[in-house]
This record gives sequence, structure tokens and C-alpha cells, in this order.
Amino acid sequence: MTKIHCFDDIYIKLLLPEDVTEEYVSWINDSETNKYLVTQKTSLNECKKYVLNKYKDNNTVFYGIYHNERHIGNIKIEKIDNKLKCGCLGIMIGNKNYRSKGYGTKIINFFCKYSFDTLNLNLILLGVLKENIRAIKCYLKCGYKEIKNINLVNSKIVNDYLIKYKFINDDERIYMILVK
Repeated sequence: MTKIHCFDDIYIKLLLPEDVTEEYVSWINDSETNKYLVTQKTSLNECKKYVLNKYKDNNTVFYGIYHNERHIGNIKIEKIDNKLKCGCLGIMIGNKNYRSKGYGTKIINFFCKYSFDTLNLNLILLGVLKENIRAIKCYLKCGYKEIKNINLVNSKIVNDYLIKYKFINDDERIYMILVK
């Protein structure tokens, strides 16, 4: 599989079921990591099925993040809408040794530019739990802006996307947007 160099010794490559290891599964099963994830517990087989489904999904690009040859996390754009030119970002730095060292910021900056240029997107949205302060600071550093009230977004394209993918106001999340 083709590696895409990001910076220093960091690269991304499409994630395949054979890339799923016990270490990867341990990230998802770790309470410190999964408190911000949708999936709270998984097995090796369930995780491989998840990766395979993402790989087969024409509206998702799902990459592993690697330092040298070591898998340290994942990044994806899903819910890609080619007509509206929008997608939804997700990232996990699973390996704790790579957290709070600027890797997330650098990867997001690289991946969003890559997604704008390669996937021809104009908008990348994300949802983040309000308590995930480290992630929110990272997204702000990357140029994301908070959507204060998703019912009052002043853009037909963004509104259409938010409605189509059932983004809703809630007390747990904030939604953020990055424009090309």
C-alpha cells in the first residue's frame, strides 16, 4: 500500500484489516483513550471488520498514522459528500507516547490540506465532546472554528450537509468547521 509522507518520519497509508493488531485493539479498549470515542470496547475480529467496512465505504478514506513503521493512530474523513464537497474528520492518536507532542496538530494540518487538494473538498466538519479540551485546542490551532448553533449556520451547503448527516445540537458536543 502506498505511503504518503506527512512530515519528519511520519506517514499515512490506507488502513486495511491486516493492519489491525492487538496493540491497536488495546488503544480502543483503554479507558483513557476510549472516553472520547464512539466505540468503547472491541475485539481483534470486530476491529478488523470495522476497518474493512471503512475500506469498502466509498464515502470514507481511513488511514493509519505511522512513525517509521510503527502504527501510532488513525485519521479519516467520512460522510464524504462529493456534491456538497464536504466531509467529517476523525482522528485518534492511540499510542500514548505520541500525545501532547504536536503530532495531532501536524497530522490534521497535513491531512486537511491533502483532503482539500486530493478529495476536492471545500469544507471539513467535526464533532468533539466538550470535555475533550486537548482536542478542541488542537482543532482551533489547525484553523477550525466552532459552529455556535448548527441551526443558524449561514451557509446553504453547510446546512444541507448538517441536515443530511443528522448533526444536532446537544449538550455534550461542539461542532467545528474548517473551510478551504
